[in-house]
Amino acid sequence: MIEKPTLQACGRPIVVASHMRSGTHLMIDLLRRQFAACRSWKWPGEPNDMLYLPLDVFALRAGEWDKFRALRVLHRTKRPLLKTHWTSPSLENLRHLQPDLADWIESEGTFLHVVRNPFAVLASQWAWDCSLQGIPATRSRPESAWIRDQISSWVHHYRIWSQRENTHLFRYEDVLADPAGTLRRLSGLLGENALFRQPLLPGKLRGLWHSRWNRLTGIRPESTEIITEGGAPEVGEVFTGQDINLVRELAGDCLNGLGYWPPEGEGRTPLDAEAIRTARTQGMRF
Repeated sequence: MIEKPTLQACGRPIVVASHMRSGTHLMIDLLRRQFAACRSWKWPGEPNDMLYLPLDVFALRAGEWDKFRALRVLHRTKRPLLKTHWTSPSLENLRHLQPDLADWIESEGTFLHVVRNPFAVLASQWAWDCSLQGIPATRSRPESAWIRDQISSWVHHYRIWSQRENTHLFRYEDVLADPAGTLRRLSGLLGENALFRQPLLPGKLRGLWHSRWNRLTGIRPESTEIITEGGAPEVGEVFTGQDINLVRELAGDCLNGLGYWPPEGEGRTPLDAEAIRTARTQGMRF
């Protein structure tokens, strides 16, 4: 267990919360690239998660990390980065196993909530699930039950985190479209000066070999992205008009509130025309 005295020498943490496949690592790597206080490091051969603390291993998988590994991460930078997908916004599931860590994060942390168009999230998640089974994502479509489960999970995650006080929402698409504006906003929230290094956004991995090379040789690798072999399919390759109807039924209010229409790329990728026509003819507003 991580005790309070060992945390007193740590800087104020920054929590990056998001649903899986939503741009978590884009935000983590942007912070690492553009804020000196967030520029952590790792030894060559260490995994990339030594550059940030994955909270879920403490909230959900007790014993996977020991406290000494966690403290090494927390002491390697002035403002340590904490990543979560499944730790509750109240930190209650973390507090059950690590009460002092949860109290420290609650009192000292800055909370960033990253969201992404759920059509892109589900397309990426489908590719990830297919890769685990060795199935090319472009050769099949998900069943309605899978879509229902995944969009329900996305809606639940968005709602509980959007209701948390003192939590700052960032849309993945806005980070890509306006990185300078994102950095100015982050600078104000964190009380840290942005470096505005060019290019502003962190570089993307060129494949699995690049990720493995970063792990083997990198001290401050540019990207901590967790990539899917073969990449994610186009959104229109995953969803039919019927699938869009289902997503709209379950997540329409969230889509409207966030200003999301079925995307036309990574942020604007062409959906198949039939799907869009079906949605529009039925009077759907996204």
